[in-house]
Amino acid sequence: MLFLENTIFPSLQKSGGSALIFVKTKRTAASLYQTLAKAGAPIVCLHGDMDQRGRDSALYAFKNGKAKVLVATDVAQRGLDIRSVQCVVNFDPPANMEDYVHRIGRTGRAGDKGDAYTCLYESEKDAATKIMQVMRKTGQEIPQELKDICNGAACQLNGQWGGRYANDANKADQGGSWDNWSNSWSNNAEWGASSGGGGAAAGY
Repeated sequence: MLFLENTIFPSLQKSGGSALIFVKTKRTAASLYQTLAKAGAPIVCLHGDMDQRGRDSALYAFKNGKAKVLVATDVAQRGLDIRSVQCVVNFDPPANMEDYVHRIGRTGRAGDKGDAYTCLYESEKDAATKIMQVMRKTGQEIPQELKDICNGAACQLNGQWGGRYANDANKADQGGSWDNWSNSWSNNAEWGASSGGGGAAAGY
């Protein structure tokens, strides 16, 4: 979500372009649409549970620039010829290389250039490997983060506490009270209010 709000949306606002966001399930499509629409994004949704009128309305708004973002399941990966799609975001990675190629083919239409991003968890080695194969075939530079996921080297966890937690961990190692450490954690209301949920993801 932060990747969309901090990277994709500012870019769209600056360029006036549009983005197509692919998700795996109808539930995710509806949830993401509701969250972003409530936050003020000019967004429409497209998935298999919608009736034809709803689909037509969403596509009309997106094609005519009334909506700048379309979040959709794979129902939208084929047969759409929409210009001014600045980027495609695979919020959920596709199941296979063919679907990946069809998805990213929605941008850069009619000779225009476009960007494609895929959000991956460190555990999604198979999806990362397929994406890397496509990038190699098309002569694109492979990001180091993608190579790390493919090689199983993306996880940097070593069981050690770092950053602002390092001092508390050191105190505990030196005989400090874990009860006091726990109290200082629970009393830090700002941490709970500002932290985001979900796992780490990398965009490609």
